[in-house]
Amino acid sequence: MIEVRRSEIHGYGVFATRRISYGEIIPSPHTPNVKGSRKFRGFNRSCYPNAIIQDEVHALRIIERGEEITFGYIVESCRCPAHHV
Repeated sequence: MIEVRRSEIHGYGVFATRRISYGEIIPSPHTPNVKGSRKFRGFNRSCYPNAIIQDEVHALRIIERGEEITFGYIVESCRCPAHHV
């Protein structure tokens, strides 16, 4: 369902290897026994996120195959491609 590869946003990111439905749970790319926020490492942020963290990662909308899975949170200097087109 997911893979880690180079990201246009920052370093590496998590990408969908198949279409992910709205509300579907998205696994973390790290070992399942890691606790706290570290288990969500690898996901980049975006001003237009397609996923949300609520105990687990859930798709906020349909995520197409090859699309980077991102979260939204406030930062002062945004690096997401949406602001650099």
